[in-house]
This record gives sequence, structure tokens and C-alpha cells, in this order.
Amino acid sequence: MINLQKKSWQQLLSNHEEDLTIGISLLDEKGETLFNYHAKEIFPAASTIKLGIALYIAENESQQGLSKILQLSKRVPGAGVLYLLNQKTAWTISELLQLMVMVSDNTAANTLMDHYGMETIQSWLKRKYPSANLQRYFMDLNATNQNHLSAQDAAQMMVDIFKEPTDFSKKKSYALIRTALAHQQFCEGLLASITEKDIPHLKTFSKNGTLNGIYHDVCRIAYQKKTITLAVFTQQKEKDNAQQEQALSHCQLGQNFLQQVGSMVMEEVLS
Repeated sequence: MINLQKKSWQQLLSNHEEDLTIGISLLDEKGETLFNYHAKEIFPAASTIKLGIALYIAENESQQGLSKILQLSKRVPGAGVLYLLNQKTAWTISELLQLMVMVSDNTAANTLMDHYGMETIQSWLKRKYPSANLQRYFMDLNATNQNHLSAQDAAQMMVDIFKEPTDFSKKKSYALIRTALAHQQFCEGLLASITEKDIPHLKTFSKNGTLNGIYHDVCRIAYQKKTITLAVFTQQKEKDNAQQEQALSHCQLGQNFLQQVGSMVMEEVLS
């Protein structure tokens, strides 16, 4: 069992609470809670909400439907590669799903949201994950709403991705998502201290999300007979101008905290 209530963990949390709002959810392989810390606190979701979009597709798209070709929505910058690949305008749902998860591609996510309908996805998410709120497209600078999620629901999404689907036709969708999470290109948070190739039998899967002042990460770590799911959400607290100038820029405070949490968790997982 991973013990997040030891003195060292409490010290780590207290060292960062002045600067960060923090939410933590730690679950075992069955999704049972091992540790919660403000796990139901609702944060701007950033790209972690893409886990929910992926789950909606896995549950509602047929295996044959994954091969359907979609024309890209408007290309948007930020995370991903599609906004740079101007030569190709049509991609399969399967390809877009993998790009959305593996490189957090914003254009892929928006195209999938257009195809399935933002309100339809949101209605499905709300029934399963109460804090999930999908209200805007990625990189929509004119939107006044934010997408929201809690660490608890983000962790549950990761657990659900690894549940064996009862419907055989959904197996391919879930396998695609798992493979994309295993080849995640953004591992500078909870998994920053890990090099899988140097640790036999270690398997990691992750999805992060960042905005200005926000750094979230959701990961699954499997090693020998231990499997855990950990979601850590952080948001930098507002300060006056003088304090803000002295604070670490952008989302670095949250990233530093996640790296420390990840390092401590891995110590216990590997012990």
C-alpha cells in the first residue's frame, strides 16, 4: 500500500499550500481509494478532460466507426502536430483519438468534439463523472467558459480506461487509448524521474494538462504486483504584483510539486 499520510508527505503538502491549490486522488487497481486530499476540488481541466472525450468515443463508437474519415476542423496552435501538417486535411477517428491522447493534439480534440457534439459528450460525461464540465473548444481564445474536472474524477477516468470492456466491439478503442497513454509525449510531471527501460516490469501511462498557473497530471503505474492510479491537480494561487514577480513563472510551481510527488510515489512503488 502507498502511504501518503506519512510525515514526509504531510510536510511536502504544507510546504506548497501557501502557493498552490492542490487536489490529490490515489486509487488502487480496483479503483478503491488509498488517499484523497481535496480530491473533489474542481479545477480548470486543461487537457486532462481529453481523457473523458477518449472514454466517450471508446464507449459509443463502433469498431468499424473508428475507420471513418473526418475532415479537420479549424487548425489551432498549442499542443499537437496537426496545425503544422497542412498537406493532409482528412484523418480517421482512430488516428485523431491517438493524437489527442499521445501528443494532446488540440486540433484533433476539436475535430472529434465537432463530430460527436460537445453537448452530447458533456451529457455522457456528467452522468459518470460529476465534476466533468466540457464547455469550450481547445485554444478558443474568445470563449468565456472553462472546462472543469476534479482529481478524483480524473483518476477514475484512468481506472475506467483499464477496465476490461464487456462488449467485445469496444476492445479496440480501449486498446488504442491505452497504447497512446503508454507512449505519452509529455512526461515532465509525476513521471519525470522515471525511465521505464531501466526498470524491468515497470509500466507507466499518463496524461497531463497545463494552462497558465495550472499543472495537472494523471498516471497509472504498474510494477510487479502493484498497480496504482494517481491524479494530482495544482493551481497557482493569485498574489499581489510584487509577490507574483518573485514567484516561479507560468506553471513551474505546480510542475515542481508534481515531480516531487512522483518521485516519492515511485520510491514506495519500487520498494
